Amino acid sequence: MKHTNGFIDYLMSFYGKDGLYPIKGITRKKIMIAVCELALKPNFSHKFGGGDSYDREVVRGYILDNLVSKKSAENFDKQWRKI
Repeated sequence: MKHTNGFIDYLMSFYGKDGLYPIKGITRKKIMIAVCELALKPNFSHKFGGGDSYDREVVRGYILDNLVSKKSAENFDKQWRKI
């Protein structure tokens, strides 16, 4: 559980309210749900690699596709596509 909490903290530092790339409407609970749902998904082809940047981006994609409003996902995409 210690490693999972560290990964959740890592995700919050990127996508939480005060993160580097905040996602409107994201909460610690939603991030925890995303991690758990991905880990339990039977046909999920990605195996978590210890909480690296690729793992972070996989979780971000799942959050944008499933756990925030379509408008929040579109705004996130537009905002960071400019970079």
